[in-house]
Amino acid sequence: MGIITSKDWGNYGKVLGFLDQGKGSEINRTYPYSEGFAKSSDVYSITTRIARLGKTIPWVLETVKGDMVEEITSGVLYDIINNPNSKQSRAEFVELALLYLTLSGEAYTQNSSSIGFEDLPHSLKLLNPQLLDISTVRVDSEYIVSSYRYDGIEGELNNQSVDQVKYANPTIIGHQTTRGISPLVSGYLTLKGLNNNQSANASILENQGAAGILSNEGDYALTGKEREREQSAIDKFIAGVRNFGKVIQSGAKVKFTRLGLDPTQLKIIESKQLKFRDLCSIYDVKSILFNDPVNASFNNLTNAEKSLWTNAVIPNTELI
Repeated sequence: MGIITSKDWGNYGKVLGFLDQGKGSEINRTYPYSEGFAKSSDVYSITTRIARLGKTIPWVLETVKGDMVEEITSGVLYDIINNPNSKQSRAEFVELALLYLTLSGEAYTQNSSSIGFEDLPHSLKLLNPQLLDISTVRVDSEYIVSSYRYDGIEGELNNQSVDQVKYANPTIIGHQTTRGISPLVSGYLTLKGLNNNQSANASILENQGAAGILSNEGDYALTGKEREREQSAIDKFIAGVRNFGKVIQSGAKVKFTRLGLDPTQLKIIESKQLKFRDLCSIYDVKSILFNDPVNASFNNLTNAEKSLWTNAVIPNTELI
């Protein structure tokens, strides 16, 4: 098929009618960041927790000499592990790499080496997957990378200087572009539901206003102008979050009428927890760690913490 790039997919796929051009498609590499990390507190909480725990895992460099294992505490490789580049410590490097991995499903590094010592880089820096375009070419039944374009510029990267770690991606796009798949692509509907739920919840709280009204129980009905005047006064007093739960006092013979959320609004708020559990399942973490009250007990919390390390933090950090 020749050379395939992400740009080609965008053009050919649209013409053929089989490629999803929506926010949650595989070729939309900004979606996990713009719709997930930047807008969803749930995605932010899960991915940053994995990344911030992962950066605390110590890296120990050892060498095997016969039957003995010795720890190495100096040298070029030791230095690059602890300070991958001039701007990042190992912890900072690992944290950002884990964020790229858990959001994009892939992470890339560019290594710099001295002439004659290409096998031993002296620095490593992370490449933002959102800015990286990859061209591939088919060799027999496999696709291999032919060139890179970073932030629109070609020629800065080559196959010898770039390394990739990724989640397995068995889709056709994944096979032909050699790219990983973001968990948020598979969880697109879950994330969309969470974001819509948060918007609806915020709107309900913003517009709910007062908790009740004290109304006139006199024998005479209000005229049109009086109703307008009273309505204007009510709107002024009850609108906005600042009046949430407030009761409005009247100077006439009154009765109290309770205002509250209707069953549909309550279901909207309650449904968020179910969607959040789905998101936690995508990242193989337990929702109890993020204040989900279901099955909340000390033993369950302890087991959830262990599961977080064994199923999410350690495996992802090992990839890095």
